[in-house]
Amino acid sequence: ARQELEKKLQEKPDVESLVEKHILLDRVSPAIAGSAAEFESAVRRDRINSSLRSRPTRESLVDRNILHDGTPQLQQKQFELERKQRRDSLAKKIAHRAEREELVEANILPDLD
Repeated sequence: ARQELEKKLQEKPDVESLVEKHILLDRVSPAIAGSAAEFESAVRRDRINSSLRSRPTRESLVDRNILHDGTPQLQQKQFELERKQRRDSLAKKIAHRAEREELVEANILPDLD
């Protein structure tokens, strides 16, 4: 048993390799490392809370057309309806547009013939 212990102690990695592998935080006492980690965590938590407090309200996002009011299913149906209406409107306009010959006669397009 003693030989096994001596063998394991010889195979034990040095402090530098443990720091490089981020197993040990640094060459400081565990109490200081723990308080430093707690401090960093508190700073992150404060930043997140500050960001959440300054986050715009739902109403302001709706007013700026970033967020749409209503349920997602209703929004999807409304979007599809508007898209179909635009497609129908464009189809009607294309169907009633003037022919090339009419535009040439009205001197809107040049006569290339």
